[in-house]
Amino acid sequence: MSSPSEAFIALTQQTGSIPEPTLRAAFEKLPAITDPAFLYGDWKGGSFENDHPGHKMLAAMRWAGKNFRAVNDVDPIVVYDDQGKRVVSEAFGASAARLRKVELWGTLSVSMVYDKNPIIDQFRWVGEDLVAGAMDVKPDEGRVYYFYLRRIKEGEKL
Repeated sequence: MSSPSEAFIALTQQTGSIPEPTLRAAFEKLPAITDPAFLYGDWKGGSFENDHPGHKMLAAMRWAGKNFRAVNDVDPIVVYDDQGKRVVSEAFGASAARLRKVELWGTLSVSMVYDKNPIIDQFRWVGEDLVAGAMDVKPDEGRVYYFYLRRIKEGEKL
């Protein structure tokens, strides 16, 4: 039997559509992140293919990931420009989110609260360089967008 982290990693390697209930079940088994500083640094975003509107929106934006510099200094949406360089999304802005502990489905974990949008991304620990995310958007209509972030290591080329 695989661990919750191994099960989530297997989902990140799966091709084709993954239903939201499958993603939620894997996400809920992952442990909370208790220290916001764990997220500090730049992270590359990964998306699960399914019919959630967030998947299509981020693909159209050329989503690259997120940058965390401090509790109150987060770039919530980083995208690739026409030259393939990571830049802050003009639609969301630089330093336009903050980290707080927020409860989702009974688990209190470090989450990113957007400053200008009714969005909260809760993060769960998968590994030292991999976290799972659940984007809760108001109005949610009962749907949550699941994604993952891989830490960009110093000197790593993208």
